[in-house]
Amino acid sequence: MGYNRFVTQLLYLLNALNKSIAPRASSN
Repeated sequence: MGYNRFVTQLLYLLNALNKSIAPRASSN
């Protein structure tokens, strides 16, 4: 029932993590 919502939240968190980690990795 809430599977689609869970996936949306998961993708959102992964996207936020990627945006917060990517600048450090590229600057290093």
